[in-house]
Amino acid sequence: MKVNKITTDNYFDTIEEIGFENLPQILKESHMVILSKTDEGEDWSTYKSDADLKRMVNLAFRKLEEFMHSGNKELSGTPKKSESEKPKKKNPYGEISTEVRFIHRFLEFHDKILYKKTFEIFIDELQKAIQEKKITKKSPVAKDIIAMQQAALNAFNTMKNAKHFVLKPTTIKHLKSIIEKFENAYDDIDEDYTKVKKKKMDLSGIDGGQKVNIMPSTDFTNLHFDSIGFTGKWLDFIGDPAPGFTAMVFGMPKMGKSYLCVDFAGYLARNHGRVLYVAKEEKLDATLQQKLKDKNVAHENLFVADALPSDLSGYEFIFLDSVNKLGLTPKDLDKLKADNKGKSFIYIFQATKGGKFKGNNEFQHDVDVVIEVPEQGKAVQFGRFNQGGELNIFPDSDNSLTSKENVSMLAGIKKKPMNEQSNIEKSGRELTVKIAHNSWGDVAVLKHGADWHAILHPEDIETIAGLKVGESCEIKDEQGYVWNISNNGDGFNIKAKFGGHKGHFKLDTKCLLSNAKWTEPEHLSKQDHNDLKEVYNLYREKKFKEAMKYASDLDTIVREEIPGAIWKEIGGELTPAGEAKLRKNRKLLSPSSGKAIKKETELGIPLEELAIEMIPKNKPKEGIIDLIYNKTKQVEEAVEIMAQQAIIDEKLKIKVKLVKFRENDSDKLSHGASYYTVVLEGEKNEIKKIAGEDKLFYCEW
Repeated sequence: MKVNKITTDNYFDTIEEIGFENLPQILKESHMVILSKTDEGEDWSTYKSDADLKRMVNLAFRKLEEFMHSGNKELSGTPKKSESEKPKKKNPYGEISTEVRFIHRFLEFHDKILYKKTFEIFIDELQKAIQEKKITKKSPVAKDIIAMQQAALNAFNTMKNAKHFVLKPTTIKHLKSIIEKFENAYDDIDEDYTKVKKKKMDLSGIDGGQKVNIMPSTDFTNLHFDSIGFTGKWLDFIGDPAPGFTAMVFGMPKMGKSYLCVDFAGYLARNHGRVLYVAKEEKLDATLQQKLKDKNVAHENLFVADALPSDLSGYEFIFLDSVNKLGLTPKDLDKLKADNKGKSFIYIFQATKGGKFKGNNEFQHDVDVVIEVPEQGKAVQFGRFNQGGELNIFPDSDNSLTSKENVSMLAGIKKKPMNEQSNIEKSGRELTVKIAHNSWGDVAVLKHGADWHAILHPEDIETIAGLKVGESCEIKDEQGYVWNISNNGDGFNIKAKFGGHKGHFKLDTKCLLSNAKWTEPEHLSKQDHNDLKEVYNLYREKKFKEAMKYASDLDTIVREEIPGAIWKEIGGELTPAGEAKLRKNRKLLSPSSGKAIKKETELGIPLEELAIEMIPKNKPKEGIIDLIYNKTKQVEEAVEIMAQQAIIDEKLKIKVKLVKFRENDSDKLSHGASYYTVVLEGEKNEIKKIAGEDKLFYCEW
């Protein structure tokens, strides 16, 4: 059997060729671990990100190579030792990963103002590791761990709320030397690479061995360079790139980046060659299907896939949606380009809540075109072929409300001329207003496209109806969102208390409050309408006893028109059929239509993202640490809203019932995370879509 170097690309093929049953026991065991950690070879991202797993897998690769070289089917998985060969002495520093993790955290404390809670978490976790025998007396750094524990205990026991913690230079130097010994103790260090040497370069930056191309400018200006031949809006937006160009696209969720890329893929397929769209993020489901239909791009040259195939020879253009979900690194993308010369790649990236793309800056430096979708429906481009291009992703969209039912409910105030308008600025974009007629009254749903929405109940509408120009109020809707609403003189501005959601809208509050649909049923007389309106007015004034007394004197046929929710609130009782009808009418905001359960989960949020949500732009983001420990309830409320929004984004009928702060794994903004206990309520199958061992909310089932 020909022996090749074992890699992630050929490992499973090699195992299949040898036959699992022919492997020695040690390789069988390692194979089972690799199967479980890579989703049977489909996902190697954990191998790339987990240093411990990578060392184990690389060792298994080498043992497999040795087994194949030996030709001995009874080989134990390690080379046979000659009688004169002595066993290699094990490096004790190769097994102190737990100790090194705590040393890293301890070094981060240096020269910082730390809170007492930070030391408490560190001490508790360190002592837990000692109790669980993860750190023992046999450790080569046992004395150093004891010294670290004592230093943390001294700080905790002598401080009030905060303390400036400083380490001696000798201590820092010693602890860093331990980390260095650990890093040099790996079994899988490439010995050949350790012997590689670098040569110095002159300050001119000239490498004497580098080949340099020199030619007259007159000849150069006459050279012909190939281009793809872009036309229309894509030429205006990107320019005319050369074959084999690369582009990256990034933006926040729901802003339209996938629509933009689907539209671009359709253009390329119709005009320039075969296109493969790898939809790892959305998979081959109804969402992607709808986008293809919306943009009308289905074509015989456009192919879709839910994973990246090994053979890309049949395509000229490849879209990777998204690089993050595919688990690709800058080196992976370089290899893709090198293995597929002349092919163009479009990389799609997820973005953080701060709007930056998720990933190493190397990604941005290695592409020809960078496209950002900074706001819904708008794309901007910076690249070699056309600097500063802009594109409207939804040129034919119309957010106006046209149905008769909804138009009648919009504000009757005509838009003032520019010179007559109030000088109060409108926030965000104009929201679509839809009216939902429910058993508890008319509800206004304010929609920001497919991105987010807010819900105003009758009592909320009544509150904002009383606002004068410049005045504002705060409401909390059924989703758990807290909104600030103000009168801008030409309608209303709305802004989320936590987060960046904002917009403006018009609403005829007077019409809504005075004309609840249930007060004017067609089969009743005008007098009956007046009676129902009187009940409604008493209810709005919270005169429940008077409303009940007035309603009790009405005929049954009239009284039955009173919505069940209002009837119960003023003191009435519903029949089983009435209760069922009430539940049905409330399904717009109901978290679940089946049997609901409560499930305790854990949610981790990077400190940097939490800071973006809660800390004003002109304030230091490090202030989030102070908020977490000293204004915990305020942070928990913000996390509750973030969690509920994540659920809404997934279109799930789940409610967040409880959020409780647990701990920060580090107080360093750059890589720390804050962890919360979150109780979710909803149907079990709904919760399982977002909660589990590898889901947003961590839990075990």
